[in-house]
Amino acid sequence: MDITQLSLLLSTTPYPLAILLAILSALSLLLTLPPLIWHAKHTNLAPTFLTSLILLTNLFNLLNALLWPNDHLPSWPSGKIYCDLHVKFTLATSTALPSATLCILRKLALVLDTDNLTITPTPSHLRRTRLAEIALCFIPPIATMISHFLVQPTRYAIVGIAGCTPSLSNTWLSALLIILPPALLALVNVYYALLILVPRFVRLYLLALGFVFLIFPVTLYLLFQNWPRDPSPFDWGRVHDYEAWKQIAMVPCLGSVGVDKWMQVVAGGLVFGLFGVGSEARGMYKGWLTGIGLGGVVRECEALKTRMKGWGRGSAGSMGADGRGRGRLSTSFSFGSGLGRKGSHGSANKSELGTGTGTMTSSSEMDIDLEMQTVELDGTERPSQSKSEVVVSVVPVSGDRTAKGLKVGRMSVPRWAGVFKGKIHGITQAEK
Repeated sequence: MDITQLSLLLSTTPYPLAILLAILSALSLLLTLPPLIWHAKHTNLAPTFLTSLILLTNLFNLLNALLWPNDHLPSWPSGKIYCDLHVKFTLATSTALPSATLCILRKLALVLDTDNLTITPTPSHLRRTRLAEIALCFIPPIATMISHFLVQPTRYAIVGIAGCTPSLSNTWLSALLIILPPALLALVNVYYALLILVPRFVRLYLLALGFVFLIFPVTLYLLFQNWPRDPSPFDWGRVHDYEAWKQIAMVPCLGSVGVDKWMQVVAGGLVFGLFGVGSEARGMYKGWLTGIGLGGVVRECEALKTRMKGWGRGSAGSMGADGRGRGRLSTSFSFGSGLGRKGSHGSANKSELGTGTGTMTSSSEMDIDLEMQTVELDGTERPSQSKSEVVVSVVPVSGDRTAKGLKVGRMSVPRWAGVFKGKIHGITQAEK
């Protein structure tokens, strides 16, 4: 051991990666809460199970980084009871995560199987489906926890930053019971992901697919990393020696964190990105804010959103580099006394339209080429007109871009819009 490693073992200062892991795990934990509540509310078993696992995993990552943030072994807590439970959960998660994603992908595959689709499932069919989901989600992790007792040589190990770590005997039985099953489940996940080529439930599919690409590479890495080197024959008496079993190994990390911990943090962000920002989630957030007395804030935000949408519908649309663009005009304005026929720059004369008022609304039945010919102040006093607005004369134009024909009205736009030309499709006139 060199002097640098020795100084790390003597230092009580937390490693930077321990602080970073704690912060990111806490953030991932909080981000996982809304999707978990939403899935639980809608009784989606497999997604609820999956998000619960991610939440608990990041909770353990946070606690471990706080309890063992350095390599100062004399100051480390022993972790009794806490680590006894934690190592079983860690082993269960190794098969529970791929089992949950497999359950999601399998259900999507059955829904998309039109040859065997059940239009109106009977109560017995629903019960069988739910029992199959429960079995697929829970049996593999329970079997993993039970199998660990067969190959557990010591109580557990404590690794810096990572915290509680399961111990395995260096035997072929450990590889077959603990190390290999997660890789096999991940491989089946890949098969189902490739089987579903046109998913209808996009977010669930992306969630499962994301975990396939997260879990499968990491599982393969851990498979080769944890595979026994020079395995010994399994000996029950040697593996289950009580004097050896009650020992707790403490292992310094020298400031490094395993890739699986970072993948668990990313998993929380993936779940939130797919289920925490949708319309259903936003509705849930509004309900929470209203429940704690912030309903006024929700209403103000909704009103602001409505006003912004109204302004967007009243604009000419996105303009291209040549000053032209396609857009949608859906705003009310007055047909004043200036309506009539005009040339490209002539003054307007009264016409058969008179001095009535009307509205312009979007329509897919017509495709009129309109050009924003001029942007100018017309001097007409309107009670509702803002000082920052000007009036646009809108006229139909011919194919060679020369203005002619009937002038259809005026509309108010922000003054900063300036003089521009734009092509707007789908405009009709409706008399009030």
